[in-house]
Amino acid sequence: MNEFSLICRILGTLFNRSPEDPVTKPLFELISQNQLKLSWPLEQDELLTQLAALVARI
Repeated sequence: MNEFSLICRILGTLFNRSPEDPVTKPLFELISQNQLKLSWPLEQDELLTQLAALVARI
């Protein structure tokens, strides 16, 4: 699976499932702790920081 496919799957899962869903809960935790950028394949640190702030409010 290439990086683009992985990103599409992650973003699709976030929009299609609840934050309390057992499938997305670990991903939302990574985002809210601002740890997703350690594994994110693209250089988007500023956007991931903004995403972490939004998820922390959920």
